[in-house]
Amino acid sequence: MDNTEKLKKKLDELAKDASFIVVNPETLEKLKAKGFPVESKFITYKEYLNKLFDEKRKIAAEIIGNFPPISEKLANASVKSLYEEIRECYALGLFGATITLSVILLELSFKYKIYNERKRNDPSARWEEIEKLDFAASIKNLKTLGKITESEKKELDRFNIDIRNTYIHYNLQKLVNGVFVEKMPMVDTATGEVKNLENVDVAKHPYLWFSGKKFRDKKEVNGILQFCIGWMNKILG
Repeated sequence: MDNTEKLKKKLDELAKDASFIVVNPETLEKLKAKGFPVESKFITYKEYLNKLFDEKRKIAAEIIGNFPPISEKLANASVKSLYEEIRECYALGLFGATITLSVILLELSFKYKIYNERKRNDPSARWEEIEKLDFAASIKNLKTLGKITESEKKELDRFNIDIRNTYIHYNLQKLVNGVFVEKMPMVDTATGEVKNLENVDVAKHPYLWFSGKKFRDKKEVNGILQFCIGWMNKILG
C-alpha cells in the first residue's frame, strides 16, 4: 500500500464519525495534483429535496411540541404571520433563522404596542414615525408609557445588547465565544500524521465559526423563543 492509499484509508476512517470536515482549498488542490482520489458528486434537485425533507420531517416531529403558543387574545395579522413563519423555521430545524426572526417579532410587537397607545391618544399618529424607532428606543418608549417596569426595562436592555445586537448584526466571533470542541482530529496530509486537538476554542479559529454558530443556535433557540414570544403575548395579548 503506497502513501496515497494509506492516507485515503486514514481519512476514510476519520470521516465515518465526523459531523463535518474542513479542508484548506490549497491542500485539496495539492492532493488532486498528487493523484489523490477526490470526487465531486452530483445529485438531482429531486434527490436533494427528498433527502432534505426526510431529514427535516424527523427533526420536526421531535421538536415541534416545544414551540411556544401565541396568545388567543392577540389580534394582529402582521404579527401572527411572522409568528407562523418563525414556527416553520423552527420545525425545519433552521434555528439561526428562528432566533433572528424571533428578535424581529419582539421588536415588531413593541412597535405595534407603542403605535396603538399613540393612536389612542392621538388619532392622527403615523406608523411612519414608529418605524424610525430602533429596539432601544422602543424599550424606552414602553417604559415612558408605563407598559414595563424599570426592572423589565433593564432586562430588555440586556437582551438587546447580549442577544439581539449579536444576532441581527451577525457578529460571528462573538456568537461562538465560549464554544469549545472537545476533541478534533487534524490530519497533516503531507506526512499522514493525525493529531487529536482537545478543548479547541472555536472563537480563535474562523474556519470553525460556521459550526460553532450552529451549536450555539441549537443550544439557545428554545430560551430565546420563550423570551420573545412570552414578551409578545404579554405586550399584545
